[in-house]
Amino acid sequence: CIRAQVSAAEAARAVRDMMGAAGLPLGGESEKLVEECLKLKQALARAEQRCETAARETSKMEGELELVRNAWQCRICLTAEVGVTLVPCG
Repeated sequence: CIRAQVSAAEAARAVRDMMGAAGLPLGGESEKLVEECLKLKQALARAEQRCETAARETSKMEGELELVRNAWQCRICLTAEVGVTLVPCG
């Protein structure tokens, strides 16, 4: 599905023209409200996209944090952080 980007002003004019053709003229204030509503919907869509991107990035970072935490976990008790390093002789 290909979706063309249409500005809020263009969409508001199209709504005004369609309403006028249907015999329901759209007044100046109503047209401004329609345009503002469309601008807010576009801004919301962009914000939702940024939110989804941030959520994916957060999930990725949480996975990396878990790997780092596990790397510092004691191999003996499996609960505490590593506090001592044993160096074998030889």
